[in-house]
Amino acid sequence: MIRRRLSRTIHILACLSVCLPLAATHASAAKETPAASPAVSPAALLLKMEEVYNGIQSYRAIVVSRERVGGVLQPEDKTLFEFKKPFELFMTWIEGPKKGSRLYFRNGWNEDRIRLRQAGILGAIPINLDPASSLLKNGTNHTIREAGLGFFIQTVTSNVRRAQAAGILEVRHTGKRTVEARPVHTLDVNIGSKPGNGYYCRRLLIDIDAEIHLPIRFTTFDWDGNIVEQFSYRDLTLNPPLRDLERKI
Repeated sequence: MIRRRLSRTIHILACLSVCLPLAATHASAAKETPAASPAVSPAALLLKMEEVYNGIQSYRAIVVSRERVGGVLQPEDKTLFEFKKPFELFMTWIEGPKKGSRLYFRNGWNEDRIRLRQAGILGAIPINLDPASSLLKNGTNHTIREAGLGFFIQTVTSNVRRAQAAGILEVRHTGKRTVEARPVHTLDVNIGSKPGNGYYCRRLLIDIDAEIHLPIRFTTFDWDGNIVEQFSYRDLTLNPPLRDLERKI
């Protein structure tokens, strides 16, 4: 009896001596081998922005911007940006040279003019301006109708399709990281063209939110490698109930 028990014990210990190292090796392999990440098509990520944007009706964000105007990189602007389709926009400058100014524009409203209240005592009387007014071009290369995500996304996607067809597009996915507290795909977009061919920029660095698939930061470069503009969209909120924006002005 004692011999049988001893033999059984030895057999169990022998099994454990073989099985435990195998289990430990498997567990170690599971920790060291990362799960395969899904393949990412950089060009598809760019075109996805258009699809997502077409599916939203409004958004709100803090927009931090800086542009090169007349060869000079301008001071940084920070605005509260509220936008509702088809085109209704309210902006409040919260930092930068225009701090305290407010602007409202809606297609067809106020004889299709912008209403602007400047900061300080000048804001006591609102100003009505043509959308192409030079006063609004101070510090920017864009008109009011080119403000916001819609113009940027439409311009980039049309440039991407055109450059793809011409065989001069290079898009690299440089990784996933965190920007503005959001997970993003970072893309480096190069268009192998020359000045004067009608493309928006020679090179674009863009961070696309990995969850909502919209751009939250981008930088464009000219054909000499100079920064043309930088935009960041912080605390981007989709489809907020934006009502009576004109009353804010």
